[in-house]
Amino acid sequence: MCKIICITNRRLAPDFLRQIEKIAEAKPDMLILREKDLQKEQYSELSAAVLNICRANAIKCVFHTFVDVAKEQYADGIHLTLADLRRYVNARKVPNTDLLACDLHSVDKVEEAVNLGGRSVVNADLLGCSVHSVEEAKEAADLGASYLTAGHIFPTDCKKDLPPRGIQLIRNICEVVSIPVYALGGVNPLNAKECIQAGAAGVCMMSEFMQSESPKELITGLSKSIGNGARANAITISLKELASAPKEQYTLIDIRTPVSFQLGHITGAINLPFPQEAARLYDIPREKPVIVYCQKGEISHEIAELLVDAGYEAYNLVEGYLGWLMRHVGE
Repeated sequence: MCKIICITNRRLAPDFLRQIEKIAEAKPDMLILREKDLQKEQYSELSAAVLNICRANAIKCVFHTFVDVAKEQYADGIHLTLADLRRYVNARKVPNTDLLACDLHSVDKVEEAVNLGGRSVVNADLLGCSVHSVEEAKEAADLGASYLTAGHIFPTDCKKDLPPRGIQLIRNICEVVSIPVYALGGVNPLNAKECIQAGAAGVCMMSEFMQSESPKELITGLSKSIGNGARANAITISLKELASAPKEQYTLIDIRTPVSFQLGHITGAINLPFPQEAARLYDIPREKPVIVYCQKGEISHEIAELLVDAGYEAYNLVEGYLGWLMRHVGE
């Protein structure tokens, strides 16, 4: 089964711990507590609270950077930078573990890692590495990583000044390593399937999770997209998720009457009024996901189900046109 991983960023969630609770209740496969900019004492206090939430919901929780905190609190694993991993490996051999995780975004705070004793870095076997090139992927695998996160794949607000590396990065990395690779950066329910088709073992998301009003709907949409059977029946997408997806990645269908459509519609939508032109629904190209909306998201839910039954990757815009209109009026 393809995995769904949440990476945290407390700056994106006004009530961070409440958002973590909602995410944990939605059951991602793993949560990485990334708040590496904190001082050790601050991180330790926050990580204890987050770990308790994850434990209560049977979610694996991986800490970031602070190896000794992960060891003290019996976290499920640790997330290191590639630079930290290199130094650690040079200081002592890293025992074989099931999962080795590290992130390339920082280069400091390695003192805790260098002198640790015992059979592994922490009291668990979850570790790993986030990479940005084939060369980095090879190095991380050679250093002992047992999974990689690779990115950023798609455009993302988190890295506005850096061009995305594209889906080809996933393909190229998967060709040269034998360990699981997880796609990261700009991933959403509409493009997650591309990552899996390119060879990814799953996807990681930060902003989508941190800002989602309904992490459960986010995960069900993702699971449907990547083909996880246990969650494959959900066909909803929120306005936030729609706004984060490039328009060229989906087909948007408005099933309201022509008069309603003329009075106002979501930019880029095609009008196929239901039931008058129901037969034309099946003429929609299947190359891209189809998003259907009506006035309130009720009738369009049924239409999305019909399209799914017909073999489409289809979603219902749960807030409907009225939700979109209210948001834009508010802006």
